[in-house]
Amino acid sequence: MESHCVRFVEHVPSPITRLAVTPPLAPRPMVAVARENGDIEIRLPNQAWFLERVIMGGQNRSISALVWAHQSVLTDPDFYDDDQERQFVLKRVTSKPPRLFSASLNGFITEWDLHQLSPKKSMDATGGGVWSLAVNPAGTLLAAGCEDGCIRLYDIADDDWTLLRTFSKQLGRVLCLAWHPSGDYLVSGSDKSTVRKWDVKTGMTIDRATLDRIDRHPTVIWAVRVLKDGTVVTGSSLGRVEWWDWTTMTLLRSVHAHESDVLALDVMRDGSAIFSSSIDRQVVQYRQTEAGAHLSWVMAHRRRYHANDVKAVAVVEARGVRALCSGGIDAELTVIDLNTGFKTCPQRRLDEFQTSRIAVCARHHWLLARFEHTLRLFKLGRTAVTDPAELAGKKSLSQLDVANRPLTLAEVRLNAARNIEHAVLSNDGSWLAVSHMDTVKLWRVHTDTDDVHDPAAEENVAMRRVKLPAAIPRLRHLTVATVAVPLPSVAVDGWLLVGVAHDNSVHVWQLSDADPPKHVAALDHHGRNLITHLTISHDARYLATADTAGRAFVVDLGTAVTITPSSVSSAPLLDATRFDKKLLPAYPNAITSLSLTTPMPEHGHPRALLVITLANRHFHIFEAPTWAPHAWPRKNLIRLGHDVTDRQDYFRGAYALPKSRLLLWTSNWFLAVDLLHDLDANKKRKSVSAESSEPDVDAATEDGEPRKETAAAMAPSRNSELDKRGYSLLSRYQRLMHVEVLSATEMVVVERPWIDVAAALPGAFTRKKYGM
Repeated sequence: MESHCVRFVEHVPSPITRLAVTPPLAPRPMVAVARENGDIEIRLPNQAWFLERVIMGGQNRSISALVWAHQSVLTDPDFYDDDQERQFVLKRVTSKPPRLFSASLNGFITEWDLHQLSPKKSMDATGGGVWSLAVNPAGTLLAAGCEDGCIRLYDIADDDWTLLRTFSKQLGRVLCLAWHPSGDYLVSGSDKSTVRKWDVKTGMTIDRATLDRIDRHPTVIWAVRVLKDGTVVTGSSLGRVEWWDWTTMTLLRSVHAHESDVLALDVMRDGSAIFSSSIDRQVVQYRQTEAGAHLSWVMAHRRRYHANDVKAVAVVEARGVRALCSGGIDAELTVIDLNTGFKTCPQRRLDEFQTSRIAVCARHHWLLARFEHTLRLFKLGRTAVTDPAELAGKKSLSQLDVANRPLTLAEVRLNAARNIEHAVLSNDGSWLAVSHMDTVKLWRVHTDTDDVHDPAAEENVAMRRVKLPAAIPRLRHLTVATVAVPLPSVAVDGWLLVGVAHDNSVHVWQLSDADPPKHVAALDHHGRNLITHLTISHDARYLATADTAGRAFVVDLGTAVTITPSSVSSAPLLDATRFDKKLLPAYPNAITSLSLTTPMPEHGHPRALLVITLANRHFHIFEAPTWAPHAWPRKNLIRLGHDVTDRQDYFRGAYALPKSRLLLWTSNWFLAVDLLHDLDANKKRKSVSAESSEPDVDAATEDGEPRKETAAAMAPSRNSELDKRGYSLLSRYQRLMHVEVLSATEMVVVERPWIDVAAALPGAFTRKKYGM
């Protein structure tokens, strides 16, 4: 199979600014990752760190503070008659999902709706930029540190949000906040060398400590934490981590652990370890040791696995997970498994490409790349090898000569304050649809090339904006499909625009050159559960969706009954209750991808396959039209070798190939399985460490320059391995952004190697040493 190895998509991820972990009593452990462009990612640490949802940011919306709140007490226990009623109400309160708050330097604090992925409520702090947020241990009070030197306290109990009081003003910004375990006191750090202790009831300072100054320049306290025994821990611009006595606010211990500013601190729940991160790219662990009759904190280990400033660090202690995650300017969320030790555990890097930024049009060999506010349309290159027989004779993984280099056909810049959420091309290249938090935009795409298979033909692309009805809501998970089978009220050779509205209902719109878009159907079978995946078959016959509850539905769009036209123009043409819907088995693990794929035709009409992949690296296959489960996963998943099961990446997509084979892909490797071949249950298979080495993709260059777009043949050896073992593993690629199979002999692989991303990052901290 010819593979287009695309590296010309020069996407640079936005830096990580803040990390927030849900409180211990929250129903589901989640980690929120805030980026400089305003995006907030929600990851599931006990589901292989699956990126479940993304709240899109926008211009001037960089997040300066991020925090979860989860109420764990009753605000008025005397209101209830007895302990039994109190326990019942408390259980109901703690079973609610946590609330997510963020703040930025524009002065606004925002609570986010995690079902609609949009702001639920915003409040002006009226004190300039908000630098810090902190929630009390009971989850009922929110403190905000502001530019004007004031701390503002909000009551957030019982899903409310009101201002309680403003603390007395201090000199300088309030850069960091931390609550005492009792919930009666706050500790703040400023950019004027002072750490203050506050009485929450009065809003007055009850004590303070002053840090050293260097050359009369004030010291900046970037981070503060309060331990279980009341000890205050600070991280400052001096590169020091310092411990302060709670009663007297005198210095107990100072460790010069970093060569530059300490930007973040976090503490393990039992208080046994503290972690700090800095501009010097290092993460340091501190532990208590016996010093005579007392316990003293010392620097235990230091590690440098980031390429630039480490702005955030967080300890995650959830069901089955005990990890340290960190992030910064290098934009990669890095995870260390603390169960195996901070010093020796290899780090795991999580990229942001789980939400696809790429769309491909197989007919025209177009590739659409999505950036924050820009879309770029490329024409893929062509190989000099056109004869299938010659291609089949090439050695596996060999590099082919490129006859036509990739071209940039068009660039679209959206005049919108919000970041682009989704961008898709129809499978015939006729439509381009884009959505962000405010609206959906649609373009009709025209090209002057009739022969799409002629590699030498010049191609000019023109786009015409199509006005959409006001009734079209903001849609997520957009897709546009060409109708190839008869559907009620929809013309064959027309197009369907499908997306998910803010209320998690699925909307289907008909697109036509002659008429404005028409509302075909509205499906609300997922209820309140957030839809995380949507896919449609190549002929637009079947629509599949999956949600956060692990449920997946398949809808047959060809079985609906036409409704009598309504007087309301936005009313759907088809009765949603008359569709044939199939509810597939629910899974305890998160669904990581949903693929409706049709095997390449060999003889007869192929049946569509629905492939569901899970966070535990399992996958399940269902075959149309009955959607009965395929027997291969049930029999053979437990027989896969350690070279597959020992890997941590989860599958992000699947494609059916000729000869009843299935190709699955992750961020770093491919797995091909033969669905007609049962694996050997007794044969031991090698582990990842014993796997034979693959040629390094970075070594494949032309004239000493990094390869931008090439093609590789994947032929005899991989096929023989499939025939012999029943599955084949390919780990030649790295940091895959997107994979798409174009035909039985061609596929596109879009990768973004780390070395290319690192080259685009700003300069890292360096300090000259003697003799250098």
